[in-house]
Amino acid sequence: MIGSGTSRGRRPIGRGLQRPGSHFHIRRYNGHDSNDDSIYDVAKRTSRRVLDGHPSVRAGNYVIHTPERAITVLGVYTVRIGVDSIALDDRGEWLYYGPFSGDRLYRVATHDLNDESLAPEALGARVETFGPKTISDGLSIDAADTIYLSDPEHSAILTLGQDRKLTTLVKDARLRWPDGFSFGPDGWLYVTCSSLQHVMFRTTAHMRANAPYQLFRFRPGPAGVPGH
Repeated sequence: MIGSGTSRGRRPIGRGLQRPGSHFHIRRYNGHDSNDDSIYDVAKRTSRRVLDGHPSVRAGNYVIHTPERAITVLGVYTVRIGVDSIALDDRGEWLYYGPFSGDRLYRVATHDLNDESLAPEALGARVETFGPKTISDGLSIDAADTIYLSDPEHSAILTLGQDRKLTTLVKDARLRWPDGFSFGPDGWLYVTCSSLQHVMFRTTAHMRANAPYQLFRFRPGPAGVPGH
């Protein structure tokens, strides 16, 4: 739902769009879950799933390791997360995305995503492999089209430029599972640290013992659109 928290201000985003085990990240006009991207047209109030089951949105066979532990269920079952990292460039021309549990970042032109006449196979064929990545959660992008990726396994933030070279920008033990990004005024880039290694499948006592859960900021150099 989108709205003010009252029934009067809410609008449904496509009933049946979200599947069990999935969640939404909103990036201007689209959401996503673990096995596809989903587009919500604000003007028409319509929604549709795209790239359903495409290799670019599916989780790879990786075990997530943080400095504290491997992320598994009951110490046995691997947590595998599909498309989660997602960012739209400032011109609205390219959507960059990739599976959390994956080693490649992809992109697709928004005019192709918006073309409802394209068959699923035709749209899938227009997806580009953009470059390498680590296991990643949040993404952001600046005015120079440099992509910022969170790296929860190594407490790091990386960049992937238009030269398609992956570079470690910041590495700090305080970055416990860097997650979402947002540019603010004056060139600051904010990053949340959700510390999911201390939250997922943990007791309330454990979570409290490992508080606080922090928000950091730094100036990467190039500017970005505030809120992006």
